[in-house]
Amino acid sequence: DDSQTSTKEAKKVRIDTLNRVYDYCLNNVTCRRTQLLEYFGELFPSSECKRIKRTVCDNCRQVLKTATIDCTQMSIDIIKMISEFSHKNITLPYTLEILRGANTKNIREAGHNNLAAYNSCHQLSKIDLERLMCRLILDGYLHQEIVTHQQQSFEASVAYVRLGPKAHMVLSNRLMNPIELTIRTEQSNVTNDAKRKQQTPIEQLHERCLSDLKKELKLIFGDTSHAMIVPERAIKEMVKLMPRTKEAMIKDVNEITEERYKRYELHRLLAITNRIGLEFDEIQRQEAAARKALMATSSPSSSSKRKVITSDEEEETDFSVGSDGYIKINKQDNKTNGYHNRFVKRKKRPTAFFARRNAITKRKRGGF
Repeated sequence: DDSQTSTKEAKKVRIDTLNRVYDYCLNNVTCRRTQLLEYFGELFPSSECKRIKRTVCDNCRQVLKTATIDCTQMSIDIIKMISEFSHKNITLPYTLEILRGANTKNIREAGHNNLAAYNSCHQLSKIDLERLMCRLILDGYLHQEIVTHQQQSFEASVAYVRLGPKAHMVLSNRLMNPIELTIRTEQSNVTNDAKRKQQTPIEQLHERCLSDLKKELKLIFGDTSHAMIVPERAIKEMVKLMPRTKEAMIKDVNEITEERYKRYELHRLLAITNRIGLEFDEIQRQEAAARKALMATSSPSSSSKRKVITSDEEEETDFSVGSDGYIKINKQDNKTNGYHNRFVKRKKRPTAFFARRNAITKRKRGGF
């Protein structure tokens, strides 16, 4: 009925929007501001983004040269390969491995290295090939079906690649619209050493912890993906929280349970967070000591700057009568010792003195 139709249409719009966000995240060539404003129907040249270096986006900062390549034949090969998996489940990461000719145990045992599309997209980088897959999804040649699997103690959702509504055009040997992809051919030569120099010691430690945890997970799970057991967000939580005990890891990291901890030997991850956590504590101690020493050395000068000016310092400020006849305070460059001199203390004078002077001035000006 109409309600079901509207629900399907709303779901389609939401999925399409999600795919566009996915494409935006993958696009490492086009200016970020150009992409955002283009979505809202506005034009924004990337030259405007590059004009102000302080606020330039990551793509404009890193990309120096680009090239546009024709990916139509590669797209046809991809669609035909997915059609061979019509009665099987295939995920996007596994599809990328086949198309780029990965020589993994899973591919060899399944015989997928004998497919016609195997290694057909080796000239594209992984990120560019993923962008091409996303383009095929947005154009309706492919789509991702999200399937929820019920495990023993949790549910896991997996996205499988399926043929889209326009795939029959390719499979029936009809001409498809040309598909072009703009890729990086040259980028700014920022080495890892240069990036590390720009990082704080804590950021460097977090990066090393993330790398060590991923390497250890690779050793634990081998060729099997650990994404369903220990997803990326759980690894980043470990890096952020640095759990030191089993209880802390199970309590603070959502995806880690008692059962998983024992079954998958996650004590090996705990050993890494303990080791790097000690270095983290040492860096924090050093930074705290440095801050304390800095405050100790800067406190006398800061207190001298903030002291109230007394009558012994009359050469720095004095009172005078302004053009309007009222008593004013004259300040050197409107500042005293680096601070605005709003409240200057001179020889203490009674309030009646100022009232009398101002009353005389008003009388002379005819104010009464």
